[in-house]
Amino acid sequence: MKYLIIALFFALSSCIVYGPKTENKTPLSTLNGENYETSPLGANNVLVPVIKTKDRETQIQGRLMFSENGIQLPLRFVKIAMSAADSSQVLQEIATDSDGQFILRGVFRNGDYVLRVVSKKYIGEGTITIKDYQVADVLIIANSLPQK
Repeated sequence: MKYLIIALFFALSSCIVYGPKTENKTPLSTLNGENYETSPLGANNVLVPVIKTKDRETQIQGRLMFSENGIQLPLRFVKIAMSAADSSQVLQEIATDSDGQFILRGVFRNGDYVLRVVSKKYIGEGTITIKDYQVADVLIIANSLPQK
């Protein structure tokens, strides 16, 4: 009995040591194995230790609009830079298409991010919160830079 308790202690402590290194996007992702790899020994055992996390791509879709005198028009071929809310380091930069739409793809952790317009003519930014693998309908409104 003593050895059984010791064996159970070591088995459970190995699960704590090899726990997930990033957050779960959804509980179902954990259960269906989309985010985690397990050891090959885990199939026959009750306890399945997690070895490492899988990186999954997050997609952010949105549109950049120019607003002046109450009229909104899509901004075409203007760059947008994405950075974490607590950092100025640019994680990704992309240009809008002919309809002002953009799609950012990458491995982004849950959290707050800032999308800034990168242009000599326009200024604008928007904030987003990532908590799923799809972020849609992001709208960024840009205005003209003040004339000097």
